[in-house]
Parts: sequence; structure tokens; C-alpha cells
Amino acid sequence: MRLALAVLAVISIAALHIALATTLPWPFSALNITMIALVYLLLTRHVALAMTTAFCMGIIMELYALTPFGVLISSLITALIVGSVMASYLVTTISPLGMIAVTFTMVATYRIC
Repeated sequence: MRLALAVLAVISIAALHIALATTLPWPFSALNITMIALVYLLLTRHVALAMTTAFCMGIIMELYALTPFGVLISSLITALIVGSVMASYLVTTISPLGMIAVTFTMVATYRIC
């Protein structure tokens, strides 16, 4: 039952991101729902769950993307590793400012990769 809920959550977050990225106007369409979900998992100290979720979300988003297969998965995993290092060694407490810093770093890494 727990696995089914996790799969449903991954599919719904990826579907929400795909739906909102194409329908909302510019300032809101730039939001990356997957990064926000991954930062939340990362800052609540569920790193293994965040890695698994990033891989599954990457596979789901690859089905809808026109990029070569594996580009989004590698970008998500790279951004998550950078965010994990930043959350483990640089951000000492779970604060809104720390979450914004980790989110900004992960989104920048995701866009660069």
C-alpha cells in the first residue's frame, strides 16, 4: 500500500509539473514543481527517497520531453547531489532562507546541466 501511494505521488507531481509548465503565464510557468518536491524531501533528511523520486520523476518527464533519453534524469540527479551536499554541509538548520538557497542552487544546476 505504501509503495502504491509513493508511485501515485511521483506520477501526480510529475503530471502537475507538466500541466502547469504549459498552461500558466510566464512568472508562474517557470516554477519547477519537481525541484520544490525534491528540496522538501532533501531538507527533511530523506536523501535516499529523494534520489529514488528524482529518478522516477526523470523517467516520467523523459516520456514527454523531446530531448535525448537520459538528459533530464542526469540533470535531476546532478542537481540533487549538489543540493544534498549543500544541505548537509552548508545549511545548518531547516529555515525558509536555507530552503530558498538550496532550491536556487538546485534549479541553477538543473538548468546548466
